[in-house]
Amino acid sequence: MYTSQNTKLPILGQKNHDGGSGCTYEDETLIKEGWERRFIADERMAKDSEATYLDLGYEVKRVPFDSGSMSEDCHGCEIVVKKFCVLYTRKLSKMKQYKSD
Repeated sequence: MYTSQNTKLPILGQKNHDGGSGCTYEDETLIKEGWERRFIADERMAKDSEATYLDLGYEVKRVPFDSGSMSEDCHGCEIVVKKFCVLYTRKLSKMKQYKSD
Protein backbone atom coordinates (compact mmCIF):
# COMPACT_ATOMS: atom_id res chain seq x y z
CA MET A 1 0.00 0.00 0.00
CA TYR A 2 1.18 3.54 -0.74
CA THR A 3 2.58 5.39 2.26
CA SER A 4 3.66 8.85 1.06
CA GLN A 5 3.34 11.66 3.60
CA ASN A 6 1.68 14.00 1.08
CA THR A 7 -0.89 11.80 -0.62
CA LYS A 8 -3.36 10.18 1.72
CA LEU A 9 -6.81 11.23 0.52
CA PRO A 10 -8.55 8.88 -1.93
CA ILE A 11 -10.18 10.46 -4.97
CA LEU A 12 -13.92 10.65 -4.42
CA GLY A 13 -16.07 8.58 -6.71
CA GLN A 14 -13.36 6.10 -7.64
CA LYS A 15 -13.45 2.57 -6.33
CA ASN A 16 -10.76 -0.07 -6.04
CA HIS A 17 -11.48 -3.46 -7.51
CA ASP A 18 -12.44 -4.68 -4.03
CA GLY A 19 -14.92 -1.80 -3.53
CA GLY A 20 -12.55 0.25 -1.38
CA SER A 21 -12.05 3.96 -2.00
CA GLY A 22 -9.70 5.30 -4.66
CA CYS A 23 -6.95 3.83 -6.81
CA THR A 24 -4.98 7.08 -6.69
CA TYR A 25 -4.58 9.71 -4.01
CA GLU A 26 -4.77 13.49 -3.80
CA ASP A 27 -1.72 15.49 -2.75
CA GLU A 28 -2.71 16.57 0.75
CA THR A 29 -0.29 19.52 0.69
CA LEU A 30 -1.85 20.96 -2.48
CA ILE A 31 -5.37 20.42 -1.12
CA LYS A 32 -4.45 22.40 2.04
CA GLU A 33 -3.15 25.20 -0.22
CA GLY A 34 -6.58 25.47 -1.84
CA TRP A 35 -5.95 23.38 -4.95
CA GLU A 36 -8.68 21.04 -6.20
CA ARG A 37 -7.68 17.87 -7.99
CA ARG A 38 -9.53 17.69 -11.29
CA PHE A 39 -8.36 14.57 -13.13
CA ILE A 40 -5.50 12.52 -14.54
CA ALA A 41 -4.79 13.13 -18.23
CA ASP A 42 -2.34 12.62 -21.02
CA GLU A 43 -0.27 15.63 -22.10
CA ARG A 44 -2.58 16.70 -24.95
CA MET A 45 -5.75 16.62 -22.87
CA ALA A 46 -4.00 18.36 -19.97
CA LYS A 47 -2.87 21.23 -22.25
CA ASP A 48 -6.38 21.67 -23.69
CA SER A 49 -7.96 21.61 -20.24
CA GLU A 50 -5.34 23.96 -18.83
CA ALA A 51 -6.23 26.57 -21.46
CA THR A 52 -9.93 26.24 -20.63
CA TYR A 53 -9.39 26.55 -16.88
CA LEU A 54 -7.16 29.62 -17.39
CA ASP A 55 -9.91 31.23 -19.49
CA LEU A 56 -12.36 30.53 -16.65
CA GLY A 57 -10.15 32.38 -14.15
CA TYR A 58 -8.37 29.48 -12.48
CA GLU A 59 -4.74 28.91 -11.62
CA VAL A 60 -3.61 25.58 -13.03
CA LYS A 61 -0.93 23.23 -11.75
CA ARG A 62 0.13 20.14 -13.70
CA VAL A 63 1.83 17.55 -11.53
CA PRO A 64 3.54 14.48 -13.01
CA PHE A 65 1.52 11.38 -12.18
CA ASP A 66 3.30 9.20 -9.64
CA SER A 67 2.42 5.61 -10.53
CA GLY A 68 3.87 4.65 -7.16
CA SER A 69 0.82 6.30 -5.60
CA MET A 70 -1.51 3.69 -7.07
CA SER A 71 -3.04 1.08 -4.82
CA GLU A 72 -1.79 -2.48 -5.22
CA ASP A 73 -5.00 -3.47 -7.04
CA CYS A 74 -4.38 -0.91 -9.78
CA HIS A 75 -0.79 -1.65 -10.80
CA GLY A 76 -2.05 -3.25 -14.03
CA CYS A 77 -2.64 0.31 -15.30
CA GLU A 78 0.88 1.48 -14.38
CA ILE A 79 2.31 1.24 -17.91
CA VAL A 80 -0.59 3.21 -19.40
CA VAL A 81 -0.30 6.16 -17.00
CA LYS A 82 3.49 6.66 -17.09
CA LYS A 83 3.13 9.72 -19.35
CA PHE A 84 0.08 11.16 -17.61
CA CYS A 85 -0.12 14.14 -15.29
CA VAL A 86 -2.58 15.24 -12.63
CA LEU A 87 -4.38 18.56 -13.15
CA TYR A 88 -5.10 20.72 -10.08
CA THR A 89 -6.90 24.09 -10.17
CA ARG A 90 -7.84 26.86 -7.79
CA LYS A 91 -9.67 30.12 -8.32
CA LEU A 92 -7.40 33.11 -8.84
CA SER A 93 -7.56 35.61 -6.00
CA LYS A 94 -8.95 39.06 -6.84
CA MET A 95 -5.43 40.55 -6.47
CA LYS A 96 -3.88 38.05 -8.90
CA GLN A 97 -6.70 38.65 -11.41
CA TYR A 98 -6.13 42.42 -11.17
CA LYS A 99 -2.35 42.09 -11.72
CA SER A 100 -2.79 39.89 -14.80
CA ASP A 101 -5.15 42.35 -16.54
